[in-house]
Amino acid sequence: MVGPRVVAALWVGAAVSTFAGAAAPALLGEGIAEAAPPEPSGGHPRLFLDAASLARMRQLAGDSRSAVARAIAYCDRVIANPNDPDFVNGGATGLGWQQPFGACAIAFVVRGDAGSRAQALRYFHTYLYDQSVIGDNQGGDDAVRPDAGYAMRAFAPYAAIAYDWLHDLPEAAELLPVARQRFKAWTDWYRPDRPPEGGFNGDTPGTNYHAGFAVGTALIAVAQAGEGGADSAELWSYTVDTLFGSHMASAFADGAVLDGGDWFEGWQYGPLSVVEYAMASRALREAGASLGGYAQWEGQLVARAFHALTPDRSGSFVGGDADLDTPYRVPSILPLYAALIDAVPPSAGQWAVQQIQDLHLTETSFFLMAALAEARAPAPAPFPADASTWYYAKGSRILYSRSDWSQDAAWLVTRCAPTRIDEHSFHDAGNLVWSRGADNLIVDPTPYGSISTLNGNAPTVRSNIIPEDWRPSHGYDGRDDEVDFLWRRQTAAGVVAARCDWRGQLRFRDTPADLSSAIRDVVMVPVTGAGGTDAAVIVVDRVTGSSADRPLLLRFRTPGDLTQSGSSATARVGASTFSIHLAYASGGTPTVRTPPTSDSCTDPPGACEVARFPVHEWSLSVPGPTSEAVHVLSAGGAAAEAPYVAPGTVGYRSVELKVGIRQVAVIVADAGSRSLTYRATLGDRTHVVLGAPAGASGRADVTATASGDHCEITVAPHDGDGGMDARPLILTVDDQCQAVEDPTRDGFMPPPAEDPPPGNGFPDGGTGGGGGGGGDDDGALTGGCCETGGGASSLAPALIAGALLLRRRRRD
Repeated sequence: MVGPRVVAALWVGAAVSTFAGAAAPALLGEGIAEAAPPEPSGGHPRLFLDAASLARMRQLAGDSRSAVARAIAYCDRVIANPNDPDFVNGGATGLGWQQPFGACAIAFVVRGDAGSRAQALRYFHTYLYDQSVIGDNQGGDDAVRPDAGYAMRAFAPYAAIAYDWLHDLPEAAELLPVARQRFKAWTDWYRPDRPPEGGFNGDTPGTNYHAGFAVGTALIAVAQAGEGGADSAELWSYTVDTLFGSHMASAFADGAVLDGGDWFEGWQYGPLSVVEYAMASRALREAGASLGGYAQWEGQLVARAFHALTPDRSGSFVGGDADLDTPYRVPSILPLYAALIDAVPPSAGQWAVQQIQDLHLTETSFFLMAALAEARAPAPAPFPADASTWYYAKGSRILYSRSDWSQDAAWLVTRCAPTRIDEHSFHDAGNLVWSRGADNLIVDPTPYGSISTLNGNAPTVRSNIIPEDWRPSHGYDGRDDEVDFLWRRQTAAGVVAARCDWRGQLRFRDTPADLSSAIRDVVMVPVTGAGGTDAAVIVVDRVTGSSADRPLLLRFRTPGDLTQSGSSATARVGASTFSIHLAYASGGTPTVRTPPTSDSCTDPPGACEVARFPVHEWSLSVPGPTSEAVHVLSAGGAAAEAPYVAPGTVGYRSVELKVGIRQVAVIVADAGSRSLTYRATLGDRTHVVLGAPAGASGRADVTATASGDHCEITVAPHDGDGGMDARPLILTVDDQCQAVEDPTRDGFMPPPAEDPPPGNGFPDGGTGGGGGGGGDDDGALTGGCCETGGGASSLAPALIAGALLLRRRRRD
């Protein structure tokens, strides 16, 4: 049976196999990739064991807190009891073996003892002959094929490391030609340019399958370079020129899927994948390939890791499929490892180490990756206290914003992206989540594998052109130039504002959406006081061109037990009083309900409304052909006042509310207004004007006049330079009706990055002999506390279960 995501992929066609567009856009760095240099040759080891890294690992072996020391201790367990099922069972795709192999490989190169040497050789043999249990003899040339090639990330990179690190041992001599045979079979099968077979997403960067293919192929190309005749030479050229010089370079382009350091499939899949890309990049560059864009991307990984944290730092935004019974994922150490392993800007590397220590992140599964990261870790340095509190990940089109960096902050995440990846990504342009301190107020409980927009908080309208089974949700064919934020920014006073144009998500193939327009405006106004941060989020939805039987469908999902009273509802969420007010709607009556809880969706897939963990829901159906609604979501230590809607306005709607000690007026101008004069109650207020008249450059002129107990403000388009930013217009207006622009605060920019030049063939590594050196006080990345870093548990069965969970898809 073909699952829902593959059916959907049939609509997408070639659109999902490239993310840079028809024309190649500007790239993140200079000279992303040049033509492959001649295939390198030289002695072994070639992968990762430069003299400085190896010396540092030997030093860290004396620090019990370090990943190196933990790897050695784990290997000693393997040596003592090699037939323990934890060490024999590799799981359905062989990923379970990376833990004992990685541990013993590190132990071998650090101390060179006979026991770790024997175990590393044992797993080298296993990768070449077995499939899921040591000694089953079911692997070989077909070992990477299970689950459409997911096993590539288990067999290829670790077999390549074994080939390289054990190359000169007499016991490895008879395994080397077998390994080269396997390498050719594995890479030939997976490569998308070698029909009729091939692994999944071999030409689709930004997907976890591609990351496994990329790291396996890159490490093989380096490990066997110069030793496989024409086959290894051809693989080297393909890897450098096509896989990294074309496919990966496109993914780093301006606005492409990896730009910004986010992961479209969500961060259940991202952590391991980004480490694999970083390992591949380092290996190729040190072998002489010219690669660019990675240092900047790795700095973006760190930036995203900080901005995606909830205010209390207990969770991180997922952004895609997740098998969780909580809204957010425990922060993972692996993206920070990715930055440290390769070429991250120095300051970002210091921030990464500080976050690892502050959050007590520890890796107990991927020992090899942990050791490589530790060997390059700089001294920690705190993330700047004055860093910008908003960050835009351009590839995923996710805006991360918060009121400040305290644990009491208001934190808003909103997205406006087409479905750019055909697996694991949500159909949710306009979606948002919102927290106040430790209290998660608006959450996204979408179950794993759902393609329904109704599981989260995004707006939608039933389309008559999208296939019946997918209605009323968004489709798969939204184009990059049709679904995006028209603007997004944060001001000096902390106001966050973004406008999402999501109409294109109702396109079907080459048929444009059957709506005239579909816009969601999101505004967050935070106020920090003695009792913490009070905040309001104003959500304005406007759709034109539908019909009475095709309403605008809106919902907000919260863990709070909502009590409805007419057009408002309230709930207590942790220490916060949370309320939803319908300030205005062109039609419809709001309802509160408790949706069913389930970890999966059933047919029809586009109408699924379940939640993967318990929530309550506020929903509203606004009839067409023109649908409009204004919601005010408020949170604070005490009950928020209901918003006031100015009656009888012409050309705009005015909503006035109080947020903590701040008075706020939100003006929603009629679409296409070329002039606007509005009235708001006189007093110290923040004014946000959505849809303000503007000139071609998005600027406006403002005049303000006191009129009795009101302030009358006229907004007119401004041509050329000068004026005020009208996207949107955000003003501070005092009690004398003096209006001053609240200027934009620059979004966070990762530190400048420059990729290191290519190496001169291979790193100056050494053999695996020698003993451990002494550690120093700051030698370990971990703070020595809690194992919350993300990896699977230290036991192989749990690791295997985690690996199976990571690879779940909807292909069969």
